[in-house]
Amino acid sequence: MKLVVAISTSLDGVVQSPAGPGEDRSGGFTEGGWLVPYFDEEVGAFIGAAFDTADALLLGRGTFDLLAAHWPKLTAEQDPGSVLMNSLPRFVVGTPSLPIEWAGTTVLDGDAVEAVRELKRRPGRDLLVQGSPGLIQTLLAADLIDELRLAVAPVLLGVGKRLFGAGTVPAGLELVETSSSASGVVLSRYRPAGPVPHGSWMLEDTAANPAADRHTRTGVESLRIPRPDGAVIAAELIGSPGHPLVLLVAGGESSMDWWRPEFCDLLVARGLRVARYDQRGMGETILGPVHARRDGLAVALGDALAVLDAAGVREAHWVGFSAGAWVCQLAALDHAHRVRALTLVSTTPTMGEADADLPGSAAHLHEAWANPPREPDWSDHDAVVEYHVEIDRDYAGDEFDEAHDRAIWADTVRRSPGMHHDEEAGEFEEVPRWRERLGSIDVPTTVVHGTADPMFPIGNGEALARDIPGASLVRVPGLGHELPPSAWPFVVEAVAG
Repeated sequence: MKLVVAISTSLDGVVQSPAGPGEDRSGGFTEGGWLVPYFDEEVGAFIGAAFDTADALLLGRGTFDLLAAHWPKLTAEQDPGSVLMNSLPRFVVGTPSLPIEWAGTTVLDGDAVEAVRELKRRPGRDLLVQGSPGLIQTLLAADLIDELRLAVAPVLLGVGKRLFGAGTVPAGLELVETSSSASGVVLSRYRPAGPVPHGSWMLEDTAANPAADRHTRTGVESLRIPRPDGAVIAAELIGSPGHPLVLLVAGGESSMDWWRPEFCDLLVARGLRVARYDQRGMGETILGPVHARRDGLAVALGDALAVLDAAGVREAHWVGFSAGAWVCQLAALDHAHRVRALTLVSTTPTMGEADADLPGSAAHLHEAWANPPREPDWSDHDAVVEYHVEIDRDYAGDEFDEAHDRAIWADTVRRSPGMHHDEEAGEFEEVPRWRERLGSIDVPTTVVHGTADPMFPIGNGEALARDIPGASLVRVPGLGHELPPSAWPFVVEAVAG
């Protein structure tokens, strides 16, 4: 079968909730129904033509949940389109959030890319993708899309799920045909055309090294920070030295690549300076001699404070994700003079066993931990990236942004020559329980937590916000234990708003 993507998008690439205000409100999206005023006969014919040649639908789990809540309830008298929607076979990538009661639905188990590849080998006409922006990114990265059909409405939305967001794999496209409807919607069909072609109008040699030129233009300063046990922390400062500093503390075993450059740029654009760094064993951070190594939260806190010292600042707004937010809590408790404010993302007020009032991790995560994937050949960078992406898939919320996650790991693996080659642990420094002390935190605090976090369910964020005096809680609908671009506005607003 031929894989065809047909999707409606705003001029700035937003694909969320085109058909109505209540279609998809995740992420606080309030612009639903933006396509309806532009839906005329020509737009209808363009979208209908995609279904005319479809033998099956391919859907991401988020889009499937939306469709499954609507179409099975309709009859032909209520909506003639329901006959086709309810009769076409449907294949779903990822496990839907609700039991499957829509007849004709098959969930694709195992490797999503290989499963779709196998579907394409079947005889038939088109395998049609509707909605599913996260899935589309995965299909693009795997070079599985045969045709892309876009209905681009003349409207700018500014926020929402995007068709081509951060992490999109560069690719050339061939325009097959294009037209416009009377309402101004541009209707286009594209086919893949290999790598992006390049050229230059520049006369100077700076065009030969655009990465180095970008490094200079954006004011990125690289730091190497020696630690007492012989480790050397690799860090970056982004933005003007005169602006207030935001210290980004990622979760355990994360490189600075976890905080994407585009995310950092959003903070810099709000008049802030950003510090990000590689955790021990990741990126360009160097581990010390085996006999001298130290590990644990106390060591992680010392590394974070050393980054502040190297940046030449007394205090910062600390932004922590998961275990990184534990470091931020300890900083506010034990080094309050170094903390201007806190933003705590996808975390909990305790380390280790959950307290009775804190909901535990989802069952599917316990199953994944009990049955980990087979380790790859650590010398094969592509295999290492795939290994980590598949692990992260279990931590996603309603929609896994695979392209974003893959971009993180591609950069991390490229920059981590010692990753998985030197894993000799250091002496672990225990940290006493701190939850009962959270009431003494006296800095502005925002807790940002996803409603679909399988690692630390939302009750953990709610409890943390209650424990810290004056803390505010921002719930991100559908977000898992992750920070894809769709969730960035919530964190940026918490930090800079």
